Amino acid sequence: MEDPITLWMQQLQTGNQDAAQKIWEHYVQKLQKFARKRLPQQMRRVYDEEDVALSAFHSLCDGMVGGRFPDLADRENLWRLLLTITARKIAIRQRYNLRDKRDVNKLMTESGLFANTPESSPGLDGLPNAEPTPEFAVEVAETCHLLLQSLSEDSLREIAHLKMEGYTNGEIADKLAVTRRTIERKVERIRREWSQRLDAEGPGES
Repeated sequence: MEDPITLWMQQLQTGNQDAAQKIWEHYVQKLQKFARKRLPQQMRRVYDEEDVALSAFHSLCDGMVGGRFPDLADRENLWRLLLTITARKIAIRQRYNLRDKRDVNKLMTESGLFANTPESSPGLDGLPNAEPTPEFAVEVAETCHLLLQSLSEDSLREIAHLKMEGYTNGEIADKLAVTRRTIERKVERIRREWSQRLDAEGPGES
């Protein structure tokens, strides 16, 4: 008889929300327990284990539906990936709370948003292609979510989302029915607004 979790995983990959709910109910308590042990006490006042578990699970579902985890085959792989995503969420939030400008700039450069390189260049140095690892994709997505709140226009948020999904400036221009130069100007504005925000916040206190 096929393992029910494996079956739910297969259904979730097709966007089945009932399967997602069943997986969530199966893992939520263990995931929250894991997050509670990892979260510093001072962070839990604004970002507790429920927030972490829910955010990690959303990233898992988005990744599975989007085909980013093709090698995810069984419950053991699923649980390990959930733990990895959860730990990454906590680490990213800690780093963001410390406002380490160098780390955030490095992350956003590697993601292609701060990089001033040809669009055909790989997004990450040292990787054989432009496809990020699942862990890096989670880290970039979480950092972008935190920074997107500071952008001044919905159009900038939309372009930032598309850039994070891997679209080139030309493809975004076609998708939004504007000129490529318009997209280039707005991408530069995203870089500038985020850099100004990070500069204004300065380094955090340890």
